[in-house]
Amino acid sequence: MSVLFRLTATETRLFLREPIVVFFAVAFAPILLVVLGLVPSMREPAAELGGRRMIDVATRLMGQLRQPASEPLSRRELEVVELIA
Repeated sequence: MSVLFRLTATETRLFLREPIVVFFAVAFAPILLVVLGLVPSMREPAAELGGRRMIDVATRLMGQLRQPASEPLSRRELEVVELIA
């Protein structure tokens, strides 16, 4: 058994030891997107968002928070983030 395999197995066991961490790491974001997608006002284009839907902005923001930005948020998206916060 290689050292890398043993290390990976140990880290996996440590990760799975806390069920709440597994929930938030794996299931929370998709569940939140589904819930937000079911809200009718989130699916309508908004003039203040440049004709985009709020769910489009929310998905982009969630992606930006989960991983490094491949392209930075636009000025308008940053204004929306400030309004929400």
